[in-house]
Amino acid sequence: MKSESLINTQTSFVVPSEKHADLPYSDSIFNQSNPDKMAALATLQGVKATPVERARVLELGCGNGSNLISIASNLPGGQFVGVELTEAKAAEAKARVAEFGLKNVEIKHFADFELPAHVGEFDYIIANGIFSWVSTELQEKILQVCQKHLTEKGIACISYNTYPGWHFRGAVRGMVQYYTNNISEPQDKLQQAGALLGFMCQGVNLMAQQTEGLASDNGMKALDATLQEEVKQIGQTFDVERMSEHLCEFNQPLYFYQFVERAGQHGLKYLAEAEFATMLVGNFPEPIRAAFSAVVNDIVRTEQYMDFLRNRSFRQTLLCRVKLPLDRSLPPGNVTNLLIASPAKPVEDKAAINSAQPMSFQNGGANFTSVEPVVKAALYHLCEIWPKAEPFEQLLRQAFAGVESAPDDVRTQELRERLANDLLLAFGVNMVEFRTKEDSFVTTLSERPRASDLARRQSLESHLVTNQLHETLTLDVFSLHLLRLLDGSRDRQALLLELTKLVTDGILLVHRDGQQITEGSPLTDALTESLDECLEKLSLSAVLVG
Repeated sequence: MKSESLINTQTSFVVPSEKHADLPYSDSIFNQSNPDKMAALATLQGVKATPVERARVLELGCGNGSNLISIASNLPGGQFVGVELTEAKAAEAKARVAEFGLKNVEIKHFADFELPAHVGEFDYIIANGIFSWVSTELQEKILQVCQKHLTEKGIACISYNTYPGWHFRGAVRGMVQYYTNNISEPQDKLQQAGALLGFMCQGVNLMAQQTEGLASDNGMKALDATLQEEVKQIGQTFDVERMSEHLCEFNQPLYFYQFVERAGQHGLKYLAEAEFATMLVGNFPEPIRAAFSAVVNDIVRTEQYMDFLRNRSFRQTLLCRVKLPLDRSLPPGNVTNLLIASPAKPVEDKAAINSAQPMSFQNGGANFTSVEPVVKAALYHLCEIWPKAEPFEQLLRQAFAGVESAPDDVRTQELRERLANDLLLAFGVNMVEFRTKEDSFVTTLSERPRASDLARRQSLESHLVTNQLHETLTLDVFSLHLLRLLDGSRDRQALLLELTKLVTDGILLVHRDGQQITEGSPLTDALTESLDECLEKLSLSAVLVG
């Protein structure tokens, strides 16, 4: 049934053509669900997790299979099972698995997550975008699956909405639910929900200005800030996933400590947060760090208080069996069992490595500074080889080669410990990445570049593709067409000819200085320049495999 809108307002939202899913995140790629990331976090706490190259992985609520397909395509030696609640989605996932030609993925439909015993045990279980968005009974089923089907050293990653942040977002959900209650068509719901948010943002902002200084002003401003943040997160392209959180039947946030208590009833305990940096008290200002150290000595209570301070609304929590020993002290020595990568860029010149001056590295808003030459040399080397990773021992040798004088045996051990410790600190502020498996991509352009089969297939249906690190890349039109051609059969000249043909056929448009170019040397020059630039970017995007 269509419902006439009571709101007539211009909004910046663009409603997508697809029907929105019943669950908010069922068709997305979740970088934090990468088993390699889960294994690295377990390794830091002394757990010898099953090597991801030969692991069994289960995804609950696998949707159309996108997330599981991305992981499985990069781990051909593993076994993967996707379980979907809805028969239609399960059928879609099976079709996608067949289309991508994956032999190590099996899709099953269980309407109640009641997995039979013969499904076996799994080293990694993923439940992203489903726990908060199903009934309490199904939530218990998810935890029961983890209890029954995790191996002894298995790890589960479950995402869910949390309080206190969802107390604020819940107000927005209540508005959207009320306004769209009589609308049955998903497209209409999306459109009217977007219109409502646009109207509310405009109205509340004007009201807050009008009531400036009055007693009610603080409440009005709080609502204004909440609405503005929601619209900002949904974005100009209309994030269906985030809006679906307000439109779906179930959305049951809970406090972190409540989630851990419920997991404990199923023989599970808290291992870590997928976003490791959020776990560290050291990332808070000094007065807060001091207060935590004085009154909090339990990891669950510490995490809950940090949620209060951050007004956190979402978590991706790793669970393991209660009996699995964990070393919460995070010994730096555990870093030596990992591979390290870093996207950080040096602020100072390379000459600062062998000086006594501090040398800083930046990644986004994060900063890490060191005066130790070996640490500076290691981080500089990681910067040069990004996105490739280096095993710790090899990185240490590279760092020694980058300093002026080789240390003696005693000093070597000291520097080994110092590097491990500083890398752990850098990891805590998102300056480095830890991995457990060797890279499956190349960063040096070959004579005939080849992109992964997964990325090339994805490029045929979307501008979003997944790289070999289970990360989503957004490609422009030129990059999309080029990626489709990178099957390893074409050298640079052949690629140029194919791109020229796309222009001739009117499929690819080329403009320079505001003018369209269709032929001759101007076209060749423009395509050559774009080809070189695009290949260079792709080589640094972990999407090329040959």
